[in-house]
This record gives sequence, structure tokens and C-alpha cells, in this order.
Amino acid sequence: MDENTVGTHIESIPFTEEEFYIEVGWFLASTLTKELLDNGLISVLQYKEITELNKDSFPIISVDLLPKSLDTTDLQR
Repeated sequence: MDENTVGTHIESIPFTEEEFYIEVGWFLASTLTKELLDNGLISVLQYKEITELNKDSFPIISVDLLPKSLDTTDLQR
């Protein structure tokens, strides 16, 4: 490591093809849900409900990175 390299190490987690597609599905579902909210097509409550359903529908590997409860203070309309 040279002096310009940050000393953090991120361990990679091997993905199976199925796990990869689940992660992609989660990403697409959460992105589309946020777009619906941002365009006023769903309410904040509906956004929260859909996000919880998505968590159940997509058993993602990175679920530990997701907040336990959804903070929507900046989403209030």
C-alpha cells in the first residue's frame, strides 16, 4: 500500500447467479417504488408498505445494511 491508498479492506461476498438476480430484483423494485413516490403516484404510506413487501419478496444478502424502520422524514408531502 502506498501513502495515497486508504487502509480500508472490504471483503467480497461470492454471489450465486440466483442471489445476483434477487439483488437486481430488489434494486429495480426499490428504484421504481422511489420513482413512483417522487412523481406523486403513491403516498409516503404506500411507499413504506411497498418497501416492506419488497423486503419480504426479495431475500437479499445485503438485508443487514437496510434500516430496521424506514425514515421518511425527508419524503413527507
